[in-house]
Amino acid sequence: MPHNPFAQEARRVAAATGFRLGPLLYSARHYGRQYRNAIYTGTYRGKPAVLKLYDEPQPTDEPRALAAFHRSKRNAILRAPKLYASGIVSPSRGWLIMEELAHSGHFLHSPLSPADREEFLRVFMAYRKSFPTKPHRPLTLLEQLPAHEYHTVRISRWLQLAVDTEIARPLRQQALSGKEFAPLYEAALVLLRKEFKTRKMLWCHGHVKPKEIFQCEDGTYALTDFAHTRMYPEGYELAFIIWADWMLPGNWRLPYSQWKKPIQEWFTLIRPIAVRLGYTRVDALLHASLVERTLGIILADVESLDLSFAERRGRLKHLFRFLRELLDDKQVL
Repeated sequence: MPHNPFAQEARRVAAATGFRLGPLLYSARHYGRQYRNAIYTGTYRGKPAVLKLYDEPQPTDEPRALAAFHRSKRNAILRAPKLYASGIVSPSRGWLIMEELAHSGHFLHSPLSPADREEFLRVFMAYRKSFPTKPHRPLTLLEQLPAHEYHTVRISRWLQLAVDTEIARPLRQQALSGKEFAPLYEAALVLLRKEFKTRKMLWCHGHVKPKEIFQCEDGTYALTDFAHTRMYPEGYELAFIIWADWMLPGNWRLPYSQWKKPIQEWFTLIRPIAVRLGYTRVDALLHASLVERTLGIILADVESLDLSFAERRGRLKHLFRFLRELLDDKQVL
């Protein structure tokens, strides 16, 4: 496990709370840059527990978001880890001591099998029925923007991330062609502004994907990682599922038609979910939401992560073709 800057803070929290600190279980960085969190195993008041420390690049109050979920409607299918103790150091830093789940089941893994996709969506609907509909805190300025402006701001951040990464790379390693990408970027922004101009912003967990769902031995599930709880445009969470389960981890070496097939299968499953959630003009919403996700994966994931040149080029080839089809309004899905 690589070194991370949370070790001293972990010892301080452990000493202050009585948490018996065990090994570092997991740590993550923000697009390969600064460390954003670390999770340690251990015990708290005689119970197996984990200590999570976070320092996110944007404001978050994960302990309060988790506590708010525990206060929301009960659900027989879905719960969340018990919160034993927590502290908020700043608008972007804090820590949580939570129930350890590891010995009572397993986290889901992407890509899901076709059978597991339907079960995942059953859990997703349980989440939508259980999650608070109103924020537990005042909204940030970004969250108060209209949906189309919210998307525009986030995409501009990803563009800057890609530019910063590009500057640090040798010319021979540049995989993203501005000549090829610029027209797609411009057309995508036009579509997003048009489609989301009348769409609502919704209070969401923001990160419901297989990796964050823990399947317990008794057949129930636990939702984890409340660090991304905030306002999002409607449709965002549904496209996020496809992005997280296949577009990001999927096999980029497959021929395009085979690479696209799981996206089409997911779309078929998710469309009736969008209808059940009461969204209007469902096809237009999901197409536009996938445009946003495709821009995100091009700029923030493919270009900004430490991938080989061959993988970046291979992924971009599929993603550019998919984005063109979405923008051309073909029956791509």
